[in-house]
Amino acid sequence: MAVPLPQLIRYVEQIAPMYWAQEWDKVGLQIGDREGQISSLSVTLDVSPGAVSHAAQIGAQLIIAHHPLIFTPIDNLTRQEPSSLLLKQIIQNNLNIYITHTNFDACVLGGSNLVADLLGLKNRKVLSPVKEKTYKLVVFVPADQAEILRKAIGDTGAGVIGDYSYCAFQTSGRGFFQAAVSSHPFVGQAGEMNSLAEVRLETIVPQAVIPSVLQAIKDNHPYQEPAYDLYPLHNPGTKTGLGVIGDLPQPHILPDLAKILTDKLKLNGLRWVGQSQQEIKQVAICSGSGGDLIKQAKNSGAQLFISGDFKYHQARQAQMLDLALMDIGHFACENQAMATLAENLKGWSDKEGLGVKVEFYQGDNDPFIYF
Repeated sequence: MAVPLPQLIRYVEQIAPMYWAQEWDKVGLQIGDREGQISSLSVTLDVSPGAVSHAAQIGAQLIIAHHPLIFTPIDNLTRQEPSSLLLKQIIQNNLNIYITHTNFDACVLGGSNLVADLLGLKNRKVLSPVKEKTYKLVVFVPADQAEILRKAIGDTGAGVIGDYSYCAFQTSGRGFFQAAVSSHPFVGQAGEMNSLAEVRLETIVPQAVIPSVLQAIKDNHPYQEPAYDLYPLHNPGTKTGLGVIGDLPQPHILPDLAKILTDKLKLNGLRWVGQSQQEIKQVAICSGSGGDLIKQAKNSGAQLFISGDFKYHQARQAQMLDLALMDIGHFACENQAMATLAENLKGWSDKEGLGVKVEFYQGDNDPFIYF
């Protein structure tokens, strides 16, 4: 059984909406056909040659990856460029490539929350929150068409309030209009005054999805000229962002925490900055490369900041701030988080009876070898 690619994308974006991504990020469908049908997909951390070969071997039509395949502009495609050969392989095998990156980092299944779960962190908060700019959308639609339009708008990511999606409110009324002689009204007669039962449909729209919402109205509203309003809101909105901070169930010293993470993430090596016997009560975490958040971690009250890819000067900065660092690398927790996404997609497919085959590609390892 195959399902439309947009249906799969909508489900993934309920978990990690695209507008949660950082401004510099490249997420969404990077290669493929938006009208494609998907019966098999592969989830992976990187769009590597091995991941692409595996997807082709199992007959997958879609790869869902964490790290963007296309991040900087491509100047040329030549035989001498490894990326060119990879793109050729993707296109020859009719593969769709969908990326969920920093938006996935910000969701409950992301790497930061995964590490927080391993450590049992309590009282969690977002480490580096991004305040969303939101609007209230009001649109008027015939009563018997309201449900279709409400769902189409919700499919874009509008109507999300905390852990709830497709939130909306509607009131009944009566609309009046006089259509021009040259018009083709959905109801009534051109050149005459007309009226019909309508509903006022209201929902919340993040700024980033406004274009998609307006397109949904255009595609699903029966009127030639749909009437709608957008009002800027000043309420806080949903706080999302990178990283988490929380309290350990009980204090630990750095070697104990290193042992826990090394065992549970199956790490080949781990670096830390700080005094071995330092007692840690509050921990900040950012999966991937979080070195730019050292000051936020310190200001948040954490005694330890866990992330990957720390640079030498960032380690010195942490020393001067009296902040312990633990470098778990870039690969381990993000790879495990994508495995969790694959399991979530399997569960969704089974629950809905979609029959979509979901596999997690396990052929890639951390490129670093520790001596």
